[in-house]
Amino acid sequence: MYLKPNTLSPNTRAMTGALTSQPTSRQVWDQTHHISFDRLCHGPVFRESLGSDVFMTRPIVGGPVTPKLATTQWFTSYVSWPDTLFVDKTRYIELLDQSGVYSNMFLRPRRFGKSTFLNMLCAYYDVATAAEFNDIFGGLYISKNPTEFRGRHHILYPEDGFGSLRKTLVLVKKFGHSMFVGVDEYDAPTNNVVFDGGSPETEYIRMAKVNAIENFLKQNLFATFKEAFGDGPIGCVSKYFLTGVLPAFRSGMSPLTTTTIISGWSEYHGICGFTEKQVETITRAYLDQSSIEYGTSGTCWAMKRYYNGYSFANPGDEERLYNPLLVHYYLSTIKKGKVVANPEESPAVHTVNLLKSIADTGSFSADDIVELMMTGSLPATGSIQKEFGFIDVMQQADKDRNSTLSLLFHLGVLTHADKSNQLRIPNEVMKMNVLNRIHQYISAQEHIQNKIALANTKLRNGSVKPFAKLLEHFLASRPLRSLMSSNEAVLQGVVEILLDSPRTRVPELYLVIDGNK
Repeated sequence: MYLKPNTLSPNTRAMTGALTSQPTSRQVWDQTHHISFDRLCHGPVFRESLGSDVFMTRPIVGGPVTPKLATTQWFTSYVSWPDTLFVDKTRYIELLDQSGVYSNMFLRPRRFGKSTFLNMLCAYYDVATAAEFNDIFGGLYISKNPTEFRGRHHILYPEDGFGSLRKTLVLVKKFGHSMFVGVDEYDAPTNNVVFDGGSPETEYIRMAKVNAIENFLKQNLFATFKEAFGDGPIGCVSKYFLTGVLPAFRSGMSPLTTTTIISGWSEYHGICGFTEKQVETITRAYLDQSSIEYGTSGTCWAMKRYYNGYSFANPGDEERLYNPLLVHYYLSTIKKGKVVANPEESPAVHTVNLLKSIADTGSFSADDIVELMMTGSLPATGSIQKEFGFIDVMQQADKDRNSTLSLLFHLGVLTHADKSNQLRIPNEVMKMNVLNRIHQYISAQEHIQNKIALANTKLRNGSVKPFAKLLEHFLASRPLRSLMSSNEAVLQGVVEILLDSPRTRVPELYLVIDGNK
């Protein structure tokens, strides 16, 4: 069973190629060349390894190569569509099946590839596509290392609501079958209410909505799945995998507390996201080098600054990851000959609204964000919270320091720093969001805002002294702890804070300190 927040109708799924309604592939397979007929009847293809787990599907008949990016979440489409570049994540299927833990929750920031990974699991476990295993996975890691659970479970789409769900589970149990249950973006319905920054609703109405959604899903969906994972009359679920952003719905006597959050386990760190080598490999294969002004190295350098830096396994000793959606966005824009004027164009609406909700004063305030920009990292006052209810989120955000830091971590604003128990901003895109909040905070302080406006005007006209005076004034107003760790990086952070609105600046300009003056 594969659930999404907005279930597609049967006709829509038939058009988009969902697993239950895609046409059956021809059973053609060549063990040497990994040849298969793709599911959309574009002819035989093979999957060419480019290194670093990056593959490209290639037509056997030859012809000009027009590299494409895997922009769809449907795994069976992009591994079969000719000339498509993708990263093979199938080795994590083997790790999951060997772990002995079959009720899992995996959390990552929005648009990080969670839906694609879950879709891949469905394709692997689905008994309906078991005969097409070589067509779908040929040439990939799991094709050479299949597990005992390959093609053994039923994957269903619910059509008639929660009432028929229990009846379906009873029938599956009665006839001795097993199911894989995948719930994608399990927290999306409530996230959209909690982080709806533009809604004029009162806090009371918002909390009532959140409470109603949370209770409904716990009682009608998650409690049913908990029972189905057991040995009772509907106990037919052998594997249970949820994806989401926040570890919510888990407070009190929640049925979700029986799931294991594996997001921070080092062995699963790379389930979603790209490594630096994977980004370099995709970039070389996708771009026409002769038409790119700065070549592969310049393009990869820019993407590393904008989209890299994520570490979800404490203490940050795993290789840092890129946001895959934003890498695709950047590369596709560059290939069209356009300039990525706003690299921060990202699915960060929840991030922006959370930053706006952080008060100017409190246990965690806008002043703490200023400190973060100056020093580069903040101490995590406790471990990242792994369970809370949405009401807790609404009541504790900006009131409890650890809760706020945990929210910022799960939303991707902060990530593990190189030092243990430290959090930092992962990249320039998230730094831009943080700077916008700082700019709002400073703009409300007339005593310094007037100085900022004058200093920036003079700076644009070639006079540096007013800006230097502004730096002195700002540093003098900061606590002693900020000054104790002052270095070039700290001063760079202060300069970025005091420049004009983040959207009006050139991010490539950096402060250079001449130690001889």
